[in-house]
Amino acid sequence: MERVVKDAAFLLPRQAILENFVHHNPWEMLEHLDFAAAEARVKATLAEASPAAKLHRALKSQSNLGFGGGGSVADPRGRANAAAAELCCAFLDRGQARWAPPGRDLGFLHFFAQLEDTGGSAWRTLARATAKRVLSAPPSRFGALAEGVLRENLEAMTGQAMPDGEAAAGQAVGGSGVGGGGTAPCGMTRALGATLWDMPGWAGMFQRMETHPLEQPPGAQVKLLDFCAVYTTLVRASMEALQKDACAAAPGPKGSPPAASLVVQPGHLQEAQGPPGAPSGSNVNELAAPAGTSLDGAAAPLRDEEAAHGGRGGEEEEEEEEEFHPSANAWTDQCLTERFRLEHEVEAAILTRVMKATNGPDNGLPVSAEAAAAAAAAGGKRPDMQVLTCIDDRECSFRRHLEQQQEGEEEEEGAGEAVVWVETFGVAGFFDFPIQYKGPGVAAPAGNTLAPEGAAPAHQVVEAPESGGGESGGQGYARRRRRLANWALGWERAASMPLPFGLLVHAFLLPLNLIYLSLLCWFPHWKRTCAEWLLDRPGSWLLGPAPPTRVKCPTLAPGEAADRLARTLQNIGLKGGGMAPIVLVMGHGARTVNNPYGSAYNCGACGGREGGPNARLFAQCANDPKVRSELAARHGIQVPDTTWFVGAYHDTASDLVDLFDLDRAPPHALEHLKKAKSAVASARQKSALERCGKFMLSPRFGPWAGCGLGAPRCLPCLPCGGGKRDLRAEALQYVETRSTDMAEARPELCHSTNAAVVVGRRALTKKAFLARRAFLPSYDPWGDDERGTHLERVLTPALVVCSGISLEYLYSGTDGGAGTKVAMNLVGYAGVMQGTFGDLLVGLPTQMTELHPPARALFLVDAPAPRVESVLARNKKLENLVRNGWVRLIVRDPATANFSRHEAGGQYTAVNPAGAAAIKKGAAGRVKLPAMKPRTPPPSEPVVAVGLGAGKGELGAQDKLPALKGGSSFDSPTAAAAAVPKALAASPATHAAELERQDGLVPFAPHLAHLLTRTRGETRAFLASLGLAVGLALCVPLLVQRAEGHHHADVYHALYGLYTFEGLSLAAEDAHGERGGGLGSVLTDSGLGLAAALGATWLTLCALGFSRRYLHGEFMFDRFVVLSALLLLGFNLVALAPVFSSSFLAGWNLVGFSSVFLIGAYNERPTVRDSAVYVHFVFQLSDACLVAATGFWAHGGGHGGRRLGVDGGGGDLAAGLVLLSALLKASQLPVPNLFARSMEGTSAGSALGDAALAAHVGVVLLARTAPIWYPRAWARFALLAASLLSWGAASLVAKVRADRKGALGYASVASVSVIYMLLALGAGAKGGVGQVVVACALWLSLAHAAARMTQMFRAQNLLLERGERAASLGGDEAALEHLAPRRDISPWVYRQAWRLNRFNSGLGLPLDRLAAGTPRRLRAALGMLCGCWCLSAAKTSKRGQWLATCGLLCLAAAPFTPLDAAREYLALELLTGSSLGLGLAMLFGWALLSTACVWVALTHVLDKERFKRKAAVKQKLAAVAPGKLA
Repeated sequence: MERVVKDAAFLLPRQAILENFVHHNPWEMLEHLDFAAAEARVKATLAEASPAAKLHRALKSQSNLGFGGGGSVADPRGRANAAAAELCCAFLDRGQARWAPPGRDLGFLHFFAQLEDTGGSAWRTLARATAKRVLSAPPSRFGALAEGVLRENLEAMTGQAMPDGEAAAGQAVGGSGVGGGGTAPCGMTRALGATLWDMPGWAGMFQRMETHPLEQPPGAQVKLLDFCAVYTTLVRASMEALQKDACAAAPGPKGSPPAASLVVQPGHLQEAQGPPGAPSGSNVNELAAPAGTSLDGAAAPLRDEEAAHGGRGGEEEEEEEEEFHPSANAWTDQCLTERFRLEHEVEAAILTRVMKATNGPDNGLPVSAEAAAAAAAAGGKRPDMQVLTCIDDRECSFRRHLEQQQEGEEEEEGAGEAVVWVETFGVAGFFDFPIQYKGPGVAAPAGNTLAPEGAAPAHQVVEAPESGGGESGGQGYARRRRRLANWALGWERAASMPLPFGLLVHAFLLPLNLIYLSLLCWFPHWKRTCAEWLLDRPGSWLLGPAPPTRVKCPTLAPGEAADRLARTLQNIGLKGGGMAPIVLVMGHGARTVNNPYGSAYNCGACGGREGGPNARLFAQCANDPKVRSELAARHGIQVPDTTWFVGAYHDTASDLVDLFDLDRAPPHALEHLKKAKSAVASARQKSALERCGKFMLSPRFGPWAGCGLGAPRCLPCLPCGGGKRDLRAEALQYVETRSTDMAEARPELCHSTNAAVVVGRRALTKKAFLARRAFLPSYDPWGDDERGTHLERVLTPALVVCSGISLEYLYSGTDGGAGTKVAMNLVGYAGVMQGTFGDLLVGLPTQMTELHPPARALFLVDAPAPRVESVLARNKKLENLVRNGWVRLIVRDPATANFSRHEAGGQYTAVNPAGAAAIKKGAAGRVKLPAMKPRTPPPSEPVVAVGLGAGKGELGAQDKLPALKGGSSFDSPTAAAAAVPKALAASPATHAAELERQDGLVPFAPHLAHLLTRTRGETRAFLASLGLAVGLALCVPLLVQRAEGHHHADVYHALYGLYTFEGLSLAAEDAHGERGGGLGSVLTDSGLGLAAALGATWLTLCALGFSRRYLHGEFMFDRFVVLSALLLLGFNLVALAPVFSSSFLAGWNLVGFSSVFLIGAYNERPTVRDSAVYVHFVFQLSDACLVAATGFWAHGGGHGGRRLGVDGGGGDLAAGLVLLSALLKASQLPVPNLFARSMEGTSAGSALGDAALAAHVGVVLLARTAPIWYPRAWARFALLAASLLSWGAASLVAKVRADRKGALGYASVASVSVIYMLLALGAGAKGGVGQVVVACALWLSLAHAAARMTQMFRAQNLLLERGERAASLGGDEAALEHLAPRRDISPWVYRQAWRLNRFNSGLGLPLDRLAAGTPRRLRAALGMLCGCWCLSAAKTSKRGQWLATCGLLCLAAAPFTPLDAAREYLALELLTGSSLGLGLAMLFGWALLSTACVWVALTHVLDKERFKRKAAVKQKLAAVAPGKLA
């Protein structure tokens, strides 16, 4: 079985835990195959249906259930996946949950067994039987038992007996065909592989942790075999239960088989022999795969690369299967069908620019080794500074701006002679110094590995402050840092503590929290400035500036250091005589916040960490006299005494540059250091301004860009002030703020524009504008031997790292990757998932790939072809990457300057880059590049300015680029301008100049036009939502309150003018009318209602401000801002409208509808749809209870005409229904899982709804209706008991949840329970006590909402905060233990908490069963109603979707619709008459109808394919290039 598991898991993702995340080729296990064949093999493997999927398909095909005739049956994988994910979250938790789960040391199978009996779900009978078998076995047999359980499950699911002995081994070896070569895998291997791909994220994480023990949770035994045994048990249990249900529901005599077969044998369902001790059940023998469909066979017709991707032979079929990038910011060329065109256009652009840069006689490129040696011997003027950076594409622009330093400002001094001559080189970011680093910012006790993944450094580098025990020294700084960490940890624990103490902390710190929340959402620059002033200011008692530190590596001998220095210097051709006075060795990283993929932004060559310590060690060794002596003696490299190496760190997110150990610089280097600092400062500003060209909310697009949230110093909607704008300074401040902004989902673009790798001398690309799209490793071909010794050292990291980055971006950019960041949920410090249960996400989020053109990396190597072939022959991995087409390779002979393209079989064909842009197809459909001549730009060639004006500080002459003419669409500004929408053609000149800009490697002008169009649309929606929030949400409720208080007509009806029902008039005998029954309310009488409305309005404005940046580029942006304003309107109506008026009831209903569509925004996932429908059903029950309470309270009973609110039992009924309505809305018993199920939407939506408004609207209801329920002792006791039980259950569940949003959801439930208990103790007390209690409850609600919103906004920052706290506390074992979850929890207590968690997870609506149980004629009628017009319209246009959704919402009795008033009118008429039962039945039936309408809207009307952008992209392509998709 181990062999079967290994073969089945061959293609599983191998993604590391988040803190070790490094870019890699997702299909690196197939690099030994041809690129096209590997893709075909992956496609065929993933197309293999699992046994559960086949069963679902079989049941669906023989069913006539569902809308429009489609089958509507349960998918057995849904509940099995949810159950497995719940167990995996707890088992693989690395310390995120408050309580550590016991029993993980015996493996996942035992962990599953000890918790399985905590629930009683009927479908998990088989799982419970298996758990009993495991618990009865000794631990020594767990391995064999896992194999036995897996074998039984596979045999039951496939209907095949597991072969034994050599036959089994032979067939299992055939299973290696999943990834390797050979025969097709056996049926068991194929079935298990397909089953694992039903949950690839968790399965891949088990495999990863098993092979990387250091990533395993402490004390856990992680094995993929255990996961396979548990997961197949759950899947099998679900399948057997589903088959039993199908048998029971089948027509015919009892016990007879259904009409259609569900198994391979036609005609009946066979009985299965269960495992020993397990109950008998139905055999889940499945449809076998067609014979002869091996992966090799599936790949055979797709060997041809063009046929496999973008071939026109099956154009219509390909178009149906095409996947487009799901981000709204992506452009039309980000799909696989465009890949080959983009690859060849990139090739043409790169070669043309290299040709152009090296065409002149003064290009500085010697054509022979002798010429190179003569040039070196001639000496000449040395550069002022040389900079060694990582080869990273993000250093491309920084290096260019460093090299373009000129004297003074351009407009003042002109293009004078450069006084700061800078040379740059690119080397692997760890600088050939693999180290284990332990420093002040490191949380790991053993240190962080700063080396390529898989390396085992032999040396540890320790960075420590200089000696000094005072407050200004290292010890004082460490004490202050530890104190701050303890404060932050205490706040986090108090904020998460669902006890009255936690709420008191919230209440006490409410003013500070509101200030912080306002800065976080609206003023990120001020927030950063305040943090710097408080923490980094000299003399600050909070922290103060960090003291100077030193790095030490006592185990590194001078000889070894000299060898490592020599390898790097020889590779790049930097010899002693040519060294500058200052050599800057610059490592890089990216310090970002609220970014779970932070390690992916760091240096890949340093294992996803910062490369500053490596650069610092390199410089320290290079300055060491002993090392210099060894360098000269061993390698003949004489470093001049006047050369000083300076270690540095470049933050590619903020463009921060830190220079290390400047106090050690000798006197002769000080003047050169001053020039170096000036050059670096100028390059930072220019690089930041260039980067802002792709940040739509940056100041580059005006002070009001994106409603001004990019302006660094000002209020979002105010100008930056008078005077001339210094765009460079503003851009630098903007990127600095952007990297520290919690609301920024794109702190930088990372590698999203990478397209090429140029391995060679900088002279090849120095004069070319490559737009941060090229990795630039330096290599000197004349200093190498013919064997390619130096080339191998350069090419190995470049090929492995850069190809991995390119391919991961390619696949994530075309299949959606991990999806959007805005709905992610951090799980166990290991990964992320969408919502509160589901699979771990694999790949990159859309925010990292939305600007990436899908193209394989083009490698241009400046070396003779034989030398390159010699290197490839010695390294199998490099040979596989090149030979099999995972990258594209072109070599440039340094002697002849001729280009040759690598072809299949290791052959090279000459390429003339002058005509590479003209792409043609031959008769066979192959892409061919005709020969072209180099193009010399004419003197009259126009120049396109990159800058936006001529003011001081803006881009000058050296930032202007030639506008290339002719050739491909990459080079033609005219063609690009044709794609610009007319609305942008008339835009200001600043935008027009930006649109005309051509970066040379992708047609970014049309893409930029698309981005600007979307940004302007978002701005309009944002401004409209602000007006709606301030206007409708605050002014309308005040008008309603004022008008209804003066006996005016129903303002609710008058304002909207939709309908009038006689029975709904609010004109009454007294100020509140019959419905109010003479109610008085401390909220309205004391003005607390207005205070509650103002607090809710401010929280909503904060959420909108946060979302302007956080949701930028999301399809759901306009929907979110509008729904947020409507949610606020509903809350304020509840707070201000007269009790039980139509406005009051409409507000209560509006809160529910708005929350549901915020939850169901991303309805492409089934869990989102299921959770949204479940929440809507609960909210509809709450609404029905409130409408019924209105009827019972306001009017008399049917026969006596008495007012039940005064004389009869109607007051008790009204009080009970009001309490039930408030409990349901606030996720109290009997639905304590409501908030957790609501976490499927965006973090901003969850913060506003489930942490703020919807979570606390029940508090407002109870406060306003206190005169109804508080005088009744039983009501007070019932509220107190329900709240107490809810608090206890939610508190326990919150401590075992290992996902951030789920834990916050249950913590919110517990905190709201405490507020409810406070109201139960004194909300309606006399003598002013009640008013004080209500005021305290509202203050606690506002404090709790602000704190929870802050936590929700920062939900993805938890991993970074944990690392910072651990480092601040010392970074040792004691510090980690201080942060670790409690491990002394009794297993019995944990089991009870898990039992509650299981109950909450299983609480929901059985939608599939409800659909299956609906009578056929009713289903047909609903199908006719919703399918004939609505559904067809929804599939054809966005307008049709909106119209169909609006129709369904009207039918669902949404607020402010005629049916809402009709429902209210009919309910009141029935409840006030003699038909109380009929009235309640009508309300419950309407709740079901409303739920069905919302389910239809989310499942059938709102097209899930819009997230794949198929329709939108095709429309845009048709507009830009008619006939392109024809």
